[in-house]
Amino acid sequence: MNKKLPHPILLYLSLILSAASGLIYEITTNELFFSYYTESSSTLAIILSTFLFGIGLGSHLFYLLLPKLKEHLIAIFAYTQLTLALYAIAVFPQIPTLINSFYSYPMPIIVFSILLLPTMLLGLVFPLINHLLQAQQPKTKDVTGLVYSYDIFGSVVGAILVGLFLIPYLGNLISLKIGVSLSLLTSLLLLPIPAKFLTIFIGIFVWFYTDSHTLPDPFELATPLNAFNTSPINKDGASFYKPTPYGAVMVKNNTLSINGREQCSLNYPDNASERKIVDYALTTLIYQQDLPLQVLNLGLGCGLTSERVLSYRDTILDVVEINPGVVEAARQFSPIFNNRPFNLHIEDGLNYLRHTDKLYDAIIVDVEHPKIIHSSNLYTTEAFALAKSRLKPGGIFALWAYMIPGQENKDKNQIYHDIIYHSLRQSFVYVYNYPDVMISTDRNLPNVEPYTPKTALILNTINHKPLNQLIEWY
Repeated sequence: MNKKLPHPILLYLSLILSAASGLIYEITTNELFFSYYTESSSTLAIILSTFLFGIGLGSHLFYLLLPKLKEHLIAIFAYTQLTLALYAIAVFPQIPTLINSFYSYPMPIIVFSILLLPTMLLGLVFPLINHLLQAQQPKTKDVTGLVYSYDIFGSVVGAILVGLFLIPYLGNLISLKIGVSLSLLTSLLLLPIPAKFLTIFIGIFVWFYTDSHTLPDPFELATPLNAFNTSPINKDGASFYKPTPYGAVMVKNNTLSINGREQCSLNYPDNASERKIVDYALTTLIYQQDLPLQVLNLGLGCGLTSERVLSYRDTILDVVEINPGVVEAARQFSPIFNNRPFNLHIEDGLNYLRHTDKLYDAIIVDVEHPKIIHSSNLYTTEAFALAKSRLKPGGIFALWAYMIPGQENKDKNQIYHDIIYHSLRQSFVYVYNYPDVMISTDRNLPNVEPYTPKTALILNTINHKPLNQLIEWY
């Protein structure tokens, strides 16, 4: 055993810092993988099981190597933290590039290959600190429970810090740098003086040399929606940029994007789906429903859909947008806020539907595709039933249903729309398919043929989401 052990307070502090950095790494890498892979229970299970497997393997290795290394435990712990920091700053920002390079390999192999080493290093922490602290106690006193409580406390602090504050307000790369800094600080507390200078130098390098040009923020990288273009998005000329809990919002050349995914643009033509979805929904209503029409629009974006609703004279509009960054951006560049007044609610669309007591003539959902986690539940049978309950008799439910261009995607588009059709039919009598839009109602629309599915009954529900699995072509 080490001849001179650090004070227990120093060891407990090191444990808390290490645990906090570990959760920062875990949540940050989750975000990176979810930028590419379907946000589903299976993807989450693979990432979490890899983390847990690596931590367990690291703990087991400590058990096996303890007899040979027990004289050097302090140095092992300090240099383990230093190695973890170097790996995190060198590898984690490159996850998008690595996935792009090896995308043909199964997702579990890619996740396992990237996360195994750092999680093994994290797995050494608890048993090593526990062993050092136990060595300073009388043989009759066991501190394992106390050590475990400090480990959990550090993990909770790290999770809250990165999930509620760092990523939403500072972005992914800064969050990663803070995690690396905690690992370096842990190492600094325990290393001998000569090695402390090396640690300080690495910390300076991380903060002042590695910038968005050398280590690009993966939230600023184009995703598979943009053909796996992993070059950094150029923010030069952007009129707005802000990290948010739902991704980095940027406006450039009157085009709004989130995490590199183009959402909408003021440059779109008049027949863009963002505008036509309103025409499909309201054209028949203005002749058959009592005026003014009560309209709900889920998803603000550039304001194209809402602006079209307000162009119909006899309409009263409610808009619900989950991302406050999108609202802030729209206030700066979208003409929607120069239009006549409307009601804006910044909250989750499903939550709004659950709690509002208003009934609408039309509900228009123009959000991202169901692979995106905060849009996913809006494409389920449960959401469609909830929307139906907020419609007046004869009301219209309009849903954006993007089609992939190209004849080679015809079969996938058919399955995609069939799943949506079957899910809508659980609540509505009629479902109609327009270009990029599906309209549902309980009345027969004149001069329009109802949609006819060609595949078997498959439903997209909150508990089972085949649409998420299908959208691998994104």
